[in-house]
Formats: sequence, C-alpha cells, structure tokens
Amino acid sequence: MPRPRLTAANRNSIVKNRDPAGLAGRRLFAEQTQAQKQKAIARFWYGDGYLYFQEWVKQNYRTHSGLPLRWDEPFFAGFISAMANPWLLRVTVVKGAQMGFTEILIALVAFCLVELRSSTIYCVEEKLKLMDIVGPRAQPTIDSIEAAQMLRMMALKMRGRKDTDTKQRNIDVGGVPVYFAFAGKAGKSGQGRQVSSSLSSVPVEAYAIADEVESFPPGALNILLERTSASTLPTCPLRCGSTPGAEGGVVDVEVKTSRYFFDWFVTCPHCGSGQFLSPKGNLFRPVSVEGKSEMQYFDATGNPLDWFYRDGSTLASKIETSYLGCSKCYEELSRSTIEGGAYRCQHSGEMLADFTDRVQKTRKPIVEGVALRLPRLASNLFKLQERLARLAQARNISDRADCLQQGFGEVSSFGAGRIDKSLLLECIGRPLPEGCGKPDLIVVGADQGLGHQITVVTYWYWGEGKTEREKWERARVEVKWFGFAYRMEGVESVAREWQADFVGIDMNPEAYSAGQLAKKFRPDRETESCKPIEAVRSSSVERSPDYFDKAGIAFLFYQTALKGEEVRNSTRKVQGEEYPAFALDRTFGMDSVLELVHSGRLHLPKDWVYDPRDKESFLYQMLTPERTAKAQWVEGNEPDHAFHALNFASVTAMCWFDLPRPTSFVFAGVGNKQSSAYY
Repeated sequence: MPRPRLTAANRNSIVKNRDPAGLAGRRLFAEQTQAQKQKAIARFWYGDGYLYFQEWVKQNYRTHSGLPLRWDEPFFAGFISAMANPWLLRVTVVKGAQMGFTEILIALVAFCLVELRSSTIYCVEEKLKLMDIVGPRAQPTIDSIEAAQMLRMMALKMRGRKDTDTKQRNIDVGGVPVYFAFAGKAGKSGQGRQVSSSLSSVPVEAYAIADEVESFPPGALNILLERTSASTLPTCPLRCGSTPGAEGGVVDVEVKTSRYFFDWFVTCPHCGSGQFLSPKGNLFRPVSVEGKSEMQYFDATGNPLDWFYRDGSTLASKIETSYLGCSKCYEELSRSTIEGGAYRCQHSGEMLADFTDRVQKTRKPIVEGVALRLPRLASNLFKLQERLARLAQARNISDRADCLQQGFGEVSSFGAGRIDKSLLLECIGRPLPEGCGKPDLIVVGADQGLGHQITVVTYWYWGEGKTEREKWERARVEVKWFGFAYRMEGVESVAREWQADFVGIDMNPEAYSAGQLAKKFRPDRETESCKPIEAVRSSSVERSPDYFDKAGIAFLFYQTALKGEEVRNSTRKVQGEEYPAFALDRTFGMDSVLELVHSGRLHLPKDWVYDPRDKESFLYQMLTPERTAKAQWVEGNEPDHAFHALNFASVTAMCWFDLPRPTSFVFAGVGNKQSSAYY
C-alpha cells in the first residue's frame, strides 16, 4: 500500500516541531549572508573596486521615483570612481545644488546593504533633515530595488520576522541596517555633548556618509569616524560633501588640507592652453581694481565686475549674450570642448583615472585627504543666462553669496568677518552724487545702553527703482550726528531738534520706557498727506495732521532669528500693557548696514577720524560685530551700539515703505545683549 504524500503544510509542521524557535532558519540565513559578504569583499576590495559598484548601479539601482540613475553628465564616471574606491579613506566633494551628490550617497547605502551586506551610517546636519531623506528618498529607493526586496522576502521566510523600516532613523535589508543620524544637538539630550546623541552606539562596518557637512558642528566628522573603528572590513571609507560656505568653512578647510584635489580640466582648442574649469576665469573676467594688488572678479558686495559677453550695450544684453570663455585667449569654449575634459589633480597634475586605477592595483589605503569638485559649468543642466540673471537680481550680500555657493558651487567670502575698515574709512567725507538735494527722509536710530541711548541721525536719499523697496535698497544714507541721548527724553529731544520723520529704537533693556515713548506719539486717526517742511526737505512722506507738534513716529524693535522672513507682525506685553509690534530678523537688519558700507552708499562727516583707542566712537563700534561663515552675526565683548543704531534706522526706513501701514506706529522685533565693556 503506497504511503500518503506529505503536503507542504505537513512539511512545515514537521520542521516547526523539530525547530520550534526557528533557530535553524536564522542560522542558515546568517551563514548565507556571511558567504555573500565575503564574496563581495573579495571582489570590491581586491578585485574590480569601483567598477563593481558601477556595474551594480547600472543593473540594479533605481531612484525614489523608480527610474534608473542618469549617467549623462560628462564628469559622472570620474565622480563615481572616487566615491566608490574603497582604498580612498576620506573623500570630500565640493558641489553646487542639485548635482546628484545625494543620489550617489543613497546608491552607496543601497550597495552596502544589498551587495556588501554590511551596515553603514548616513549623517545629515539636523534632525528635521532626516524626514526629508529617510521618508521621501531612502525608503522609496530601497522599495524600488528588486534585489533588496528579494532579500527582504527571503529574510522574512527564513528568520520569521520583518526588517525594520521606520521613517525616522533605521532601514534594514535582510537584517543589515543603515543608521540615519544628525550632527546637530537636539533637546536636553544634547546638553554637555559636542554633537547629537544619535551618533552614539552605532556600529558601522562599511561606508560612513556625511551630507551637507558645511552645517556640521566642529568635531562632528571626527566623531563620525569613531563609529567605524570596530569595522572588520579592510577599510571603512568616509564620504562627505556639501555646497560650500565662506572661506574658512568646513568644506573650504577640507579642500585646502587635502593632499589630492581633483578638478575638471579642459584644453582650449583656440590657443591650446589647459585650464581648470571655474566660474572665476571661464565665466567671470578678472579686473584690476585700484588699491588691490590682485585682480578682482567681484566687488565688495559680491557683484561680478565683468564676464564674457558679445553685446555689452545693456545689462540685459550682457546676460543674454554671455558665454564660457578661455581664461587665456578669451575665445568661447564650445560644449564639446567642456564635455571632452577630465578630472586632474591641481597639486600633482595626475589624472583621476590613473590615480584610482593605481590605488586599486596597489591595494594600499590612501590615508591623506582627497577632494573633488563637481563642475557646475560642465553640467548639462547648467543654464548660464538664468544663473547670471539670478546673480544680477540678488538684493544683498547674503543673496549674492548664496547664488555663488548654491548655483556655482564656489566658496564665497562676501559678508563673512567684520566690515572692511578701508571701505568704512572711505565713507568719511564722501560727497553725495549730483541730484541729491534735500533728503527724502530723516530717521533717528537708537540702541539702548545702561542709562544712555546711543543715537544716530541719518538723512535718506532714495535711489532709482520701480518699487519703493528698490529705492530703499539703492538709497544714499548720510550720517549727520552721532552721540549719547539721556534716557528716552533725550531721544525725543534729538528727534525734535532734527525734525525727524521716524525714530527706530530697540526695546531692551528699558522696554517699558521705550514702549511709552512709542505710545506717546501714537496717531489717533488715519494719516494723510501734509505740507512738508520746505526749510528742511521736500518729501512726500505721509504724516498725521498733528505731526508738526510731535518729534516723529517711533518704531520699536527687538531682534530675533526669523526663518524665511525679514520682519513679522507681533505684539509685546510690557508691565501689563500690550504694544503692536514687528519682529526683526537680526541677520537681515545687520546685513543692511554691511551692504551700505561695502556698496559705497554710506556718507560720514568729513571731520571724523578713526582712533582705535576710542571705544565710544562711531567708527570703532562699526568694526566690532563679526559675521560668521554661516551668515550669523556674533557678539563679542566690544561695544557695537553704533552698528545697531544704524541698523534700527535702516530697517525703520525700509519698514515704513515696504510693509502695509500699521494702525499704530509701534514696531518691534528681540533685544540685543548690551556689552558691559562699553561702560
């Protein structure tokens, strides 16, 4: 009699009875994972190297949209050869925005998980960035890779549990994790720590990846490298990159301290000269500037002095007819010439292809730093005229620096550091241009001290522009008086004496007195056009009917950090009384002062003399605030009241014209700390 055939359910039941905990399946899966890992290590480190990664990406990788990775950029193959070479321990990439860098980092992560079967870490600058990377980018990418999904199904069948897949920190593929972390501190857990606790207790076997390192706190990269110290692989490379910041920033330092720096090298077909493709030289032309020993590409405010163009009759025609040219003979470089370039080391002259092949053959780790630039000018997506137009339309130093850093991938020092002393001294005795008659506006700015209000009186002459904002941005500002005013009554007296239109003052430390000053001159009805004071100026500024009996409308400010805003409607309650207010972004206000000086639109009395020993002088206090590479103004122990007083005057002039008329004239934004060294 034939035996009954066992069904699949019966087999599973027998297997389960023999191994109720499922340990046999887990052990078998672990053994298969280890075998695959050893096989991949042999091929990646001791065989094909980056070619292995390149082949895998072309055959298996899919982006978060489910499409294959684009390979149409001329520099992409060289870029991949450096990023995926396991013997290069530290590679830093300098790039512009949207050049495919993050996509390659995610591809490296997928390669480590699926092929190398080794854990990795992906670190970003802040916690909120994790949501932008993990959910919208990394998860859909892993879900779109067939090999990753096959591993997940096999792991579920043999291990009896699903892989971890969260939207915040971890993604597993077949039990192998990628850890997502952020470098900045967050919450109470960051107290007393150099970087975020998310970098703790993370064992990394393969690549350590750092995205947008320009925004990392000091020491974060070194701590990230410590996470790889227990790796059993032949090497555990670090790959980091970012759009650059100012000179002295993280990316700038990494590049300058790297032994190898590979940049895109082209040869001019007209004169035969070889050159590294760069916005400085191949787009922007150098100009000799009086007082400067070196040729300059930009003025002190970040405006390009000259570039390659065919028609220079107007600014629009200069942009429309712009082109990329040879830095030697100035002839145009064709698209085929640029695409025919290759990566070459700026220090040794060695080509990147020869370098990576040599390193792969010798199988010796390169412990010195390697830097590489993604050439924005060589990209197929680079739109020359559009980029120049954005740079020409940039409103201030910060915007121009962003255009160069994000749009061209260039390190920019515009606005970083302190106000240029030579440019400030050039403001002394600078005559007003012809046509500047009587001032359009008289504004008093005051920064509160301990008992005294450091006060400045400014005359404003609007520049040419289609909008009131443009007129303010191009205005000439003449400082007529600077000194101390005793309490709020002194500020009022100064405003009356100079017949000021407006007064801009911060709220701290005497918030109540400042509020009362603003409340005292609060108009009770709608403003209307009144006859201007012809003896002082001819102006079309609207004033309340009882304006001539008052010192001028008062604006209250407190400075804070606003994201994506310059000013914001707000209210401030002081001793039970609530005042309508506007918050003022600290960086925006202080940048407006920097722009005044560096653009040559500030005019100071001709009898002023700079004395580095006189800490109470206007000139000394204008040179004390410092702007960091991250576009933040920091306070030191030196007095800076004059800078803030001019800041409040500048933003007051902008607010009245740029913002909707408030029902009251009280403006506010966050008080700055007073320097005890001043008194």
